[in-house]
Amino acid sequence: MNILTSLMEVGIGFIGFATIVVAIQMSMGKPLTKYEVLLTHFYIETGLLSVALAGIPVALIDVLGDELLVWRISTYAYLLTVVIYAPYYARRRRRVQEPVPLTSLVVMIGYGFVFFALALTATELIWAPSMAISIAFAMWGLGSSSLIFVTMLGQFLKAGEAR
Repeated sequence: MNILTSLMEVGIGFIGFATIVVAIQMSMGKPLTKYEVLLTHFYIETGLLSVALAGIPVALIDVLGDELLVWRISTYAYLLTVVIYAPYYARRRRRVQEPVPLTSLVVMIGYGFVFFALALTATELIWAPSMAISIAFAMWGLGSSSLIFVTMLGQFLKAGEAR
């Protein structure tokens, strides 16, 4: 559980830092484009979701005591989150009508793999839910948020060069 708690702490720190960077950019009189708003929403939302979902097993282990049940509940929560958030993001992404950069494509494909792995885990046909799945989910959530944040920084730097 210490690993999940550490991931939560790192995640909160990253999200706070990334949000401050956007706030500084906006305070310099540069309004965000629709595309930058989309990216900002994505990395903040997925980062916070990853942190919150990593807290589920940490909170439940003391209450339930049964580790397998905790990992099952966590896996179902992760799977449900991906199933709900992916179409929501896709709809917003289509409205922006911007080209899909390589980092966004990598993140979308990664979440496809995450969905597949979570669905396979939920069936328990090959392996049972475990801490490893929870750690992998949290790390991908924070890693994908980081990739999108780097894309966002690229947008800021490109806008700065244009001046």
